[in-house]
Amino acid sequence: MSKVIEHLEVLNRAEPFHLLRQVLGKGTFRIDRGFREELGTLLDVPIPGDAFIGMDYCLDWISLAVRFADKSLPKVPVSNPDNDLFKANPLHAALLVAFDVRTMTHIVMIEAKGDTGWENDPLQKKADRLCRVFSGTDQNRVTPHFVLMSPRRPCRINVENWPDWMYDRCRNAPRWLELPLRPTLYKATQGTKDSGKVWIESVKKSQPEVQGKDWAAFFDADTRGSLPDRHQPQLDMREDIR
Repeated sequence: MSKVIEHLEVLNRAEPFHLLRQVLGKGTFRIDRGFREELGTLLDVPIPGDAFIGMDYCLDWISLAVRFADKSLPKVPVSNPDNDLFKANPLHAALLVAFDVRTMTHIVMIEAKGDTGWENDPLQKKADRLCRVFSGTDQNRVTPHFVLMSPRRPCRINVENWPDWMYDRCRNAPRWLELPLRPTLYKATQGTKDSGKVWIESVKKSQPEVQGKDWAAFFDADTRGSLPDRHQPQLDMREDIR
């Protein structure tokens, strides 16, 4: 195991990882063979079954791991010019996959969206940070990868100012894998702040039919379960609950 992966493991303080590891009764996560093959094909690199998996993995921790790729983590304060090494900000990777192929350590950062869309501003902020994280990295020792996962292929993603390694230069677009969702999912939406109403609707369609067939429920907060007229859903007053 490379020093980089050793560092990634001991720096991993993300609560969801440790919570699920305890709940699932396993010593650690193991990547599914089917997903491993799919991701490996996308990146054109074989992924071993014992690859390290992290959740909500802080980009600062990745920065530290790659900066000390050939040595132990220091036990004394180290220089942090311009906060490049450690920024103490909330940017993270939804999923991290790290593994060694001979003498090369591959670090795969995966971002995911379900029924919400991708936005350029947050992606650009992450690209800016990752550019700094991997600048000066020994390319003979560490190879970074970046992948988006969502039910539909994203479009109109501006990669103009992304580092070359973050996207597919042939397509001029992010590398992408499909993220299947269960057939039936619902989301809660509400009216104005003082309307006292909340709708629960299928995420499969952006607009409910006139008769409300795609709506799971329409609850009035005052009566806790009464069903008002669905023919007048007042869609213009809805705001997504995120």
